[in-house]
Amino acid sequence: MKFTPPLALTFLIPTILAAKTTTVVVSSTPVPELSDVIWTSENTGFDAPKVSPINATTWDWWYFDATQSPTENDEQASVVVTFYTATASGFDLLAGYAAEGFTSLTLVEARVTWANGSSEAYIFNATEAVITAVDNGASGDFDEGADKASFTGAPDLSAYRVGLQSLLISGSVTIHSVAPAHYPCGPAEASKALEIAPHIGWANAIPGGNADVQLTVRGHPLEFTGVGYHDKNWGDQNFASNVGSWYWGHGRLGDYTVVWFDFLSAQRENYVSAYLSRDNEVIVSQCSGISVRPYGENDTYPPLISTGPPTGFDVKISLPEGGIFAFSAATKHIIAGGEEGFPYTRWSGTLRGDIEGEEVIGQAVLEQFNIFTE
Repeated sequence: MKFTPPLALTFLIPTILAAKTTTVVVSSTPVPELSDVIWTSENTGFDAPKVSPINATTWDWWYFDATQSPTENDEQASVVVTFYTATASGFDLLAGYAAEGFTSLTLVEARVTWANGSSEAYIFNATEAVITAVDNGASGDFDEGADKASFTGAPDLSAYRVGLQSLLISGSVTIHSVAPAHYPCGPAEASKALEIAPHIGWANAIPGGNADVQLTVRGHPLEFTGVGYHDKNWGDQNFASNVGSWYWGHGRLGDYTVVWFDFLSAQRENYVSAYLSRDNEVIVSQCSGISVRPYGENDTYPPLISTGPPTGFDVKISLPEGGIFAFSAATKHIIAGGEEGFPYTRWSGTLRGDIEGEEVIGQAVLEQFNIFTE
C-alpha cells in the first residue's frame, strides 16, 4: 500500500531544505555502550532522539493518540500508536511482548479501540528505525520487511502524520496542533530542564490537536475525527526503578486544552506538571499548582499494584491570576492494561467541568501506573 502525504503536510518539503537536519539509525538490538542522554533543551531538536545509543537499560519513544469526538450514541473509538526504541530491561511493560517473541528494540505498538470498547493491539517488530530530526520536528521509519510503520512531523511541530502498512492494519492518523508545544515546566525554549522526574524526560510536541483517523483494521474501516495528541518520553535507567505511581492525561474541555501529570518516585517524592491553553495561547505551563486524585471505586492514594482501576480523577490546576481550574476525568473504556495485578491502565474517557457557570463536557485519554506494592 502506498501512502501519499495529505496536502496539509506538503509544506514539509521546501522547509526541510533550509532547516537543521540530523538522522539517527537505531538497530533492533541494544548496544553494550554507555548512552548519551539529553536533559536540557536546545534551540532545535524538540522532538529529536534524546538517547543515543540505546543500551539495555535506556529507552526513548514517540507516542501518538486520537480519540473520537462525542457521538449521539455516546460512542468513543480511539487509536494509540507508540514507536519504541527500548527493550523490556529498560521499559518493563514490554516484557509481555518480549515473551511472545517481539524482542526488537525498534518496536511499534498500534492499539485500536472500537466505539463499543473492544480493543486490539498490532505489533511491528521492526528490524531497524531511521529517525530524522528536522528543526524541531522529527520523522521515523520503522520497517519490518513488507510491514512498515512511520511518523512524519512538520519542522515547526504544527502537524504530524502516522502511517501504518501491514496485512492486518493500514492507513493513517493525522494530527494538526491547536496548542503550543511545551516542556515539563515551561514553554518550548532553549535551556529548559527536560526531566519530568529524576531520570525521566518528557517533551510534549502537540498537547492538543484536531485528529483525522483513516484506518482499515482486518478489512474493516475505522474512521473518525476527534482530539489528537503527541509527546515523547525517555530515560537513562530502568523505568520501574524510578517510578512508584503516576497519573497522566490530556484532553479538550470546551475551548481549553489540558495536560496533567502527578508522579510519585520510588521514594515517594512528588513531581507534577500542569498545562492549560486556549485558542493557541498558553495559560498555565508549570511544575507546580496541580493536584490529581482518584475518586469513586478503588480511590486508594497512592495506588498500589493490588488496587483496581478507579472510577475517575479529580484535577485541580491553580491559575496565575488566582482561582482554580477544576474538572473531573471519568474513565470510559480501558484501552490498554487494566488486568488484575498489572501495574498499568490506560483509558479513553470524558472530561467534565464548570466553565463560567456552564457545565462543559469533553474527551480525554488518561493513564495510571501503580507500581507500589505497599
